[in-house]
Formats: sequence, C-alpha cells, structure tokens
Amino acid sequence: DPPLAPKPDATRRPEEGYPPQARETQPKGASKSIDGLLDEMEDDDGGPLVPCPDCHRSFKAESLEKHKKICKQVFQNKRKQFNSAANRLGEFDNAQELIANATKSEKQRAKENHSEKPSTKKEKGSVPKWKAQSLAFRQAILAAKGASGDSEAAKKAAEIQKELNAANLASGGNVMESDMVKCPHCGRTFNEEAGQRHIAICLRVISLPIEAFLDALDGPPQQGTSAYGHVVIQHPMIFGGRPLLLTIDVRSPAEFEAGHIPGAVNVPLFDDEARALVGTDFKRKGRYEAIHRGLQLAGPKFADFLDALQEHGAKAGGHLLVYCWRGGMRSGSMAWLFSLCGFQVNTLQGGYRSYRRWCKTVVGDANLAPPAPVLVLGGCTGVGKTAILHELRKVDQQILDLEGLARHRGSAFGATSEPQPSNEAFENILAFAVRRVTPKKPLWIEHEGKHVGKASLPLGILSWITNATGALVMLTMSKELRVRRLVDDYCNDPNLSKVEQLEQLKNSVNLLSKRLGGQRVKDALRLLDEGRWNEVAGMMLDYYDKLYEKWASQSRCAKIHVDCPTIDAIDNARRVLKATEQLPPSFALPAEPPAEPQPSLPSLPSAAPTQPRYEGRCHCGEVKVLCYDDARAVSYCHCSICRRLSGAPFSCQALFTAAEAPVVATEQPKFMEKICWFLLLNYL
Repeated sequence: DPPLAPKPDATRRPEEGYPPQARETQPKGASKSIDGLLDEMEDDDGGPLVPCPDCHRSFKAESLEKHKKICKQVFQNKRKQFNSAANRLGEFDNAQELIANATKSEKQRAKENHSEKPSTKKEKGSVPKWKAQSLAFRQAILAAKGASGDSEAAKKAAEIQKELNAANLASGGNVMESDMVKCPHCGRTFNEEAGQRHIAICLRVISLPIEAFLDALDGPPQQGTSAYGHVVIQHPMIFGGRPLLLTIDVRSPAEFEAGHIPGAVNVPLFDDEARALVGTDFKRKGRYEAIHRGLQLAGPKFADFLDALQEHGAKAGGHLLVYCWRGGMRSGSMAWLFSLCGFQVNTLQGGYRSYRRWCKTVVGDANLAPPAPVLVLGGCTGVGKTAILHELRKVDQQILDLEGLARHRGSAFGATSEPQPSNEAFENILAFAVRRVTPKKPLWIEHEGKHVGKASLPLGILSWITNATGALVMLTMSKELRVRRLVDDYCNDPNLSKVEQLEQLKNSVNLLSKRLGGQRVKDALRLLDEGRWNEVAGMMLDYYDKLYEKWASQSRCAKIHVDCPTIDAIDNARRVLKATEQLPPSFALPAEPPAEPQPSLPSLPSAAPTQPRYEGRCHCGEVKVLCYDDARAVSYCHCSICRRLSGAPFSCQALFTAAEAPVVATEQPKFMEKICWFLLLNYL
C-alpha cells in the first residue's frame, strides 16, 4: 500500500517572504488570537457554527459576538489607494483641477461633455449630410442624362434639386458644409483636434496647388498682384532671368534634364544610381526597406544639400519652393530639412506631374481657345519675320517667339550653337510663356509648321496658328532682298570660323538630299566650295517658297498682305501695325471677367440641348468636355484637380450655366477664383 499523506498542519501557513511563526505555548492568562479561537472551534465539535455576516467565516454562537467587533475593526476597513494622478500632477499650478478631472470616470466625462454641447434639434425638412451628398450625386447624374435629351431624367433632376434647396433652407445654410476644420494654408480638412496640430505645422511647410505655386515662382498671370497665405507676389519674373523665389527640383539629374519647371535649379536628393536602388527596394522588398535604404543614401549628405542652397544664393530664413515628381516623400523630406534650418518652404501639390498636367490644359489640346486674339505673322523664307516680331515687342506688343524658345531658326539651316530643348521642356516653356499672355492685347505668333527644328509644336499652339482668331499677315519681299538677308543671317556667324560655317552649311544641304534630288545637292555643294553663297541661297528659296505656299493654303483665317520694300525690320514693323489697324469689327478683345463674382444656388436646365458649340477637355486634360448653348455638360475624371475646379462632390457629370460660373470659384481659396473663371471662360 502507498504511504499515507501527512496530515496537514492546522496552524496558519506563513506568507512568502515572512519568517515562520514560532510554535510556543501561550502563557496562562494571555489573550487568545483569532487563530487560537479557530483552533479551539476546530477541536470542539459540540455545537453548531454560525457564519459571520461580514467575513462569512463560521463561529460558535458565544464566540460570534466577540469576533464581530474584531472583524469590523480589522478586516472591513478599506485600504487607502495610492493616487497616481495626484503624484504626477501635483507640481502644476492648477493641480486640484487636473486631479479632479483625472479621477473622473469615463461615464462622468461623457455626461459632462454632452451637457456642454448646445442642443441642436433638426428643423423639419433638414437631411443629414450623407443623404445630401447622395441626393447631389443622383441629381448630377440625372441632369447629365437630361442634357443629352432625356426629359424624364431632367424632370427627376429638377425634383431632387428642389429637395436639396428645401434642405438648405431648413438647415439655415448649406447642408453639404462639413463640420471639419479647414486649413487656411493648404485647403485640407481635419477634425478639430487634428486641425489645430496640422495648421501649426502647415504654416511653415505649405503645399501649394499648381497656380499658387506658379504665382509664387513667377507672379500672377496678366501682371497682377496675387496673395496666398503669407506669400505675396507683386512683380513677375522676366523670362530668362531669376525667379522671384528660389525653386528647388529635388529629383534625380536625369529627371531634371528631361524636363523641369522653368527657373528651377536641381538639388537632387538621390543621384540616378541611388534612385534606381531605392525604387528597386520599394518594388521588391516594400516601403519600409525602401525608406531605410533612402535614409542610408541621403542621410550623410544633409550638409551638402544646405551648401548647395548657399551656392544658388539662398539666405538663412529665406523663402524656398520645393517639388519632386509627385509631391511625395522626396520633396516632403527636403522641405522638412530646410524648414528645420529656418527656411520658409512651400511644396507643390502633385509635384512636377501636376505641372505637366497643367501644361496640357494650357497648350496641349487642339480644341483649346487662345488666351487672346491671335495675329499670325507669315511670309516666305527670308522676309525677316523673327526680326519684325522682336520690333513689335519693343513697341509694347504681345508676342510668342516660338523660334527663340525652341533655340532654332525654323529650317534645315536654322540650327544654332545652343542645343534644342526636348519636346517636354519645350512644352513646359511654352505653357509658362502663354500663362503671361493678357487678353487685353492681341497675341503675335510667327507662322510655323508642326516642328521647329527637332521640337514639335503642341497641338494647342498649332491650332492657334492654323485657325487664328485675328488674321494671317502675309509679308511679301523681292527675292533679291531675301537672298541678301539669308546670306547676312546664316553665313556671318561671329561664333564660328569660315571653315566651321562652310561645314555646317554643307551638312544642312545634305539633310535636304531626298527633297532636292541628288543633282541639285551636288550643285549646291560645289557652289558652297566656290564661295558663291548667293546662288545657293537662291536655290534654297526656290524649294522653300513652294513648301510655304502649301503651308499657307492650310490656314483658315483671313489674310492681310503687307509689302516690305526694304530689309529694315523697324520700318516693316510699322507697316504691319498700320495694316492691322484696318481689321474688321469682329476682331474684338474679350471682355474682362468680373472682379468679385457672387455665389448663387445652382439651377439645372430641363430643356433639351442643341448642338455643342465647344468641344474640349476636362480640367486636367484627360476627359472630353462638351459645352452646349443653354447648359455646359462637363464630363470630368476622378482626379483631385477636376474635383476641386468643378465644384461637384463626386466623380460624375456636372452642369454649369453662365450665371453659375462664379459658384465653383467661391468654394476655393482666393487665388482659385481667377483659375476657375479662366477655365470656364472657354465655354461660357
């Protein structure tokens, strides 16, 4: 049989960390402890045991009264808790108030917060915000269908519009308005607590939309005054000079070389190799590993970035504009570094990509309306169109020098000592130049083909040349004078020696071998070797005159012929201006938009539309836009640019009438009023 387990000790076991109690017989007459009473009760099995009402232990009836007195004094007193809140907050001046708030329960706090909020009873007819958004979305879709000829959809859209108007009146304002806090610097919305934190940070590093960014870089369009936050611009940058604010492109050198915002300087966060490594890590290993690799590569170069700023003329505490490809971590990290060093920094929302989209909306669409009435200066090769353009600029005329911006003189012989910009860079410069055009004056453009050297003209500029709203001013000049001008312009380059000039002319003639024919090319090369440059110029004019007649026949605008009996550009410019004074009354400058547009509630038309009188693109240039006589049905995409500039809450179709044009402007910061009016001006 297994050994019996030892009988448990009836005495109380000592707690851990305390010495065991000594088993000594108490002297006679000593007071008995509670444990002694328990021992006696266990030894005595005579009578029934009665439970204590406080500790629920059992005693004999005669011992219970004595136990109750001891139990209440010893066991029922609550232990005093340590007040951690008082210990932490005691050093503050308002310690008592802080301690009282800290000791409140969650229910008490919720009850007090609820009692502090004013009671807001919904008026009859008001709807919650989510339902108002749903109604606006349904109304926009039905209105678009109604604009396409669906009378039933137009009727339903009008009913929903009445419901929305009633909800606005019941709520005492715009039911679509959010209770979120809007940042006055970047326009983003936050809840109240997060908004206060964000505004303090955004005050130092502000992310600007594209138009505000360009205002800070080059001044506002049309030579005005623009203000955005604390950025106030009064004098625009002269093209080719320094920008108003130092603009930093933090992309890699290869990205910068392919195209950048005019006036920007390159301070790359990563070189081309490092950018490839970070991109590979992001694709294969994830975001964390890519950030870790980026910190390893860029961290040791922080001091070099500040040295680069000083080399470009930045001063401590100055104002900087920073952008990258998408307005993400590269520009954000550099903006953080520069702001940490005391600079005031603005970044570009959407980065360089948003600038490229903006360029498409300015010059990239063939259906874009010109910013001002266009006068095209045409004429055969050698009449001096470029020289006349420069003289027109001297007498305060508005010109767009395509050959100057492309760094090419527009023919096989037009190469200069400077390299041509890429197509992307050429479009960037053109959009920047068009932005400065004011509608108060006509815009002079030289008649060009689809290409200026290797640079291709954007579709918008090409359309303005072909369909000029003013006239095509055709310059005529005798062949002898044109030969003389060509020899002076192309054969007397002070930057080249005679041998270099001869070699350059031969290369240009060889480029035309397929069009001139082999025999004519051989004759031209022989004449060049003999120094008979006038005869070579005459041969080239015979070819280019036929080609230009074909180009001129494609123009759909009215033609004005101006005879130029001399090669003096100043005299010829006077003749051109005198000829344009006799333009018909239909050639009128557009009216200026109102300075302070007044908001109004939208009302959608229910009548069937007529044929669209304007076809274009949405605000970012990705989706087609159709504009009708009674209503403007604008189909736009889901991007943030279109969502902001259209004023509609969702990605759908929205309708605008002439009276509603200011509505979209009033929803945005001040600088957006000019943008929205300019964009809607094309189809009002």
